[in-house]
Amino acid sequence: MKRIINFMAIPVVALLLLTGCQEKATPTSTSTTTSTPTTTSTTEEATITEINGIPNGVKIKTNYNKTILDYSSYESTSAYKIVRTPKEFLDAIYDAKFEYTNTITGDVNIEGEDSYVVRNNVRKNASNWTSAITKGLYLKNPDGSFTKIPSDVPFDPEDTNYTASMTYYEDSPYAKVSISQEVTKPGEIRVIEIASDLDLGYNLIKDLGANQAVYENWDKNDRLKGSTDVYSDPDLKAAGISKIKVTNSSNLVIYSKNGAKLTHCGFEVSSCYNVSFRNLSMDEIWMWEDSTSATPTIKVGDYDSFGWAYFKVSFSEGVWIDHCTFGKSFDGQIDYSNPYYTSKGTYEKAPIGASGNNGLNVSYCKFNAGSDDPNGYLYKMMERIENEYQSYANQGSSYNYSDKSCRYYFTLRDAGLEFDEILYGIAIPQKKAFLWGDSGDSYLYNKYLQATLSNCVLKNIEDRIPKVRGGMAYVYNTLVDNTEYLSYVSTIKSYQSVVQQANSKYKLGGVSQGILAGLDASVYLESVEYKEILNYLKNNDSEASDKGYPTVNGGYMIVNSILSSITGSTDKDAEVDPFRGLNSSTSILSINNFSFKVNGEKTDLVAPPFKIDAYDLITNGSLDSHFEANPAGTLSNMPTSYWLKFNK
Repeated sequence: MKRIINFMAIPVVALLLLTGCQEKATPTSTSTTTSTPTTTSTTEEATITEINGIPNGVKIKTNYNKTILDYSSYESTSAYKIVRTPKEFLDAIYDAKFEYTNTITGDVNIEGEDSYVVRNNVRKNASNWTSAITKGLYLKNPDGSFTKIPSDVPFDPEDTNYTASMTYYEDSPYAKVSISQEVTKPGEIRVIEIASDLDLGYNLIKDLGANQAVYENWDKNDRLKGSTDVYSDPDLKAAGISKIKVTNSSNLVIYSKNGAKLTHCGFEVSSCYNVSFRNLSMDEIWMWEDSTSATPTIKVGDYDSFGWAYFKVSFSEGVWIDHCTFGKSFDGQIDYSNPYYTSKGTYEKAPIGASGNNGLNVSYCKFNAGSDDPNGYLYKMMERIENEYQSYANQGSSYNYSDKSCRYYFTLRDAGLEFDEILYGIAIPQKKAFLWGDSGDSYLYNKYLQATLSNCVLKNIEDRIPKVRGGMAYVYNTLVDNTEYLSYVSTIKSYQSVVQQANSKYKLGGVSQGILAGLDASVYLESVEYKEILNYLKNNDSEASDKGYPTVNGGYMIVNSILSSITGSTDKDAEVDPFRGLNSSTSILSINNFSFKVNGEKTDLVAPPFKIDAYDLITNGSLDSHFEANPAGTLSNMPTSYWLKFNK
């Protein structure tokens, strides 16, 4: 079967209804074996709007922004899969994948730029070369034409055919295209119900016989094996960390009725359309960062050794993460990048059935950071390290210093920090929350970002709440409570210099930051409460490498929000800039730079281009009472009618 998608012809109404909302419209399935979920509404005020530009003209029934997807037609069919083991889960993900081709049709539309742009630093190291050549790398011929370098050319510093002095090119993000899609194998699964807790650690699943196309080892450079100077926790080393790859899937729900817990894994979601994750609990992808070496090769305490996050979403449309609970992660919690696949350089990543819009929607989730439960993995990890330190302290000079597995931790303790201060001030808080807009690819791909964070609770978060590069984020009905973490920040900061003097590679943060908006990003907050953040608003981005946008400006709009501090001060006056006087000296953010985006471009809108149910903090009380009535996080014993119709 074949369909033509003209991304240039998507009307504005489709953008307004399909982006920034909690739920997404569902196109007619391309599968020949399953039906399409219907759309229903629970209110009489709902209207039916036909949106052109979506394959087969799907009709969407919506109550403001709430589209209700009904997957009940899949019950008792082969498209509904109940899984209880890791292998069953991985097999179901594989069976949900589509196989299809994307092909450019018609002429490429160039907007003021050539078809190819310079790609820098590709010969810097093997990683840069592999990344660049995989995406498509070209050399310019004397006659002005371009020749693509074969994708299987390895990185070789001595290769005279491809040297560091050459100029390399990649497809220009300015080159917009229309494509055709042809399905060669439809996805067979539309609903995956996880009925049991699953430990998906790589070392636990690698020999189960599941198709390796849906998972991979997320241990960068095999550091957990202990072959480098990076500390390896024995429990985490035994389990391993997996990246579960949900790719090339459309109209898929992964959920649990009982709030199943997934450990030692995160999801990579790429080239997907209308994929939902609901009622899941995820944890145990964090490890104390330390070194066994006196001369570490990493910046210890900087948390850049591993890229573990619970979700990394890219080149996807309509990803919905709802009523999930998250523990601490090594890197970020939910990262989102590159939703743009209408370029000659990215068309191959277009999801099957997508309309050319995008959108990540996170709703009713709870982000808990770490836990001080004595029976939990994090506390046991820190207690094991502390016991080793006590053994060293008791033995004094007789202890072999080279035997220490955590030299950084020992330095913190020797400097005067107590175990509880390290636990609550460093180990438990979540360092990074949300990075929306990856710095590794073109700014122009990320300027189309549209992400929504609504009805969520976040605790003990240090930074990136959210950090947005190039796109637009809408945050509402959300509570950020850093009271516990901030009570330790001043103590942590007071030890920064002594730790840095002990080893120049040691980093001790004490960071407390909220919104970071750069590269022309816009962040809109409505009915949001931030408790105890030192720098509510900041920009620490450098210039975009693209010649298309060499600036770090970001804009914001704050409506009906509370900013509370130790002094008890608040400001929820919608007519006044509540961040006035709180900007960092490095920040050039301005309310004057704020603008919503339509197709990646600024508009004159100063209010959301869609109606939402923002909670009125001024007239209806506090967010605490809001979440008492509408709990965030995992729902226990979620009724069938809840998940089938996605009705809040």
